[in-house]
Amino acid sequence: MECEPVVLLFPEVVDSPHSCLEPLSKKQALEMILTHSLLVYEAEVARREF
Repeated sequence: MECEPVVLLFPEVVDSPHSCLEPLSKKQALEMILTHSLLVYEAEVARREF
């Protein structure tokens, strides 16, 4: 089965008495995804691919 994501969540621990959801632009979401995905690469591989 194939599916298309409808919601992406980027949880963050903060010093706050309550939780909230804040919308991100597509650009912000892409930047966050790339930041996390680069962590699985070796530095040299990441430089070559991105």
